[in-house]
Amino acid sequence: MVCFYTEYRSSRRENSFVKLRRKVENSVIVTGASGFVGRKLVTKFRDAGYRTTALDITNPKIEGIEFIECDIGQEIEIDQNKIPTGAIFVHLAALSTDNLCKAAPKKALEVNLVGTTRVAELATQASASQLIFASSEWVYPENTEVLLQTEADTLSL
Repeated sequence: MVCFYTEYRSSRRENSFVKLRRKVENSVIVTGASGFVGRKLVTKFRDAGYRTTALDITNPKIEGIEFIECDIGQEIEIDQNKIPTGAIFVHLAALSTDNLCKAAPKKALEVNLVGTTRVAELATQASASQLIFASSEWVYPENTEVLLQTEADTLSL
């Protein structure tokens, strides 16, 4: 556990004594926690002793996991007191298959692009210690003759 402790003291003639103490637990927020990877990840974090919060449109209903209903495709309106300061954010929420994106291209844009920006803004507001973004195999081409590329490779455009 990390503890921030700031103390200001002054005499009675000046400002009064002010003490600010804020504790930050080992906390993680996982978007897309009801998906295949998300369910496994929140369970691993919980078992490792993290205060784990699932941020999703569907409750994963896993014991010991706090759930906050949230659709990142919409404006995110969450009580800031429910988001621990300094938490690790893991962003998994997305419309993740070609078929879903082709069927609803505007929704795909709203969730996958704008929603990711909203999660990054929420993480910034919560002074997140880390923001981890995971992609999927769907970002790679179906053509197996194309050379495999990783995110670290530069692309010639």
